[in-house]
Amino acid sequence: IGAALRAAGVPVVVAVDHDAVVAGMEGVIRALVRRAVAVAPMHSTVSIAVTSGRVEVRDEGSVAIDGFDGELARGLARRAGADVHVFEGLAVLELPSTDA
Repeated sequence: IGAALRAAGVPVVVAVDHDAVVAGMEGVIRALVRRAVAVAPMHSTVSIAVTSGRVEVRDEGSVAIDGFDGELARGLARRAGADVHVFEGLAVLELPSTDA
């Protein structure tokens, strides 16, 4: 992802809560970040917030999740018991519940 980010000229800012756990979601997060960078205007910023139960990826581009990275993210999330929701400039990865 790093090379794609540098080539696109889109910085990525990440904020992680101290108690956040996203084990097994690396592929989903990578796909969402690639998608955000692909739709973000040049020199805008993509921000990622990782909190307990969710990951938010914000961009200044399209609201669509169409395309390979969007569909990959949605498929990987569902396979892991999670889901992806897309709003204007925001993709939200709802993590599976850890309650037993």
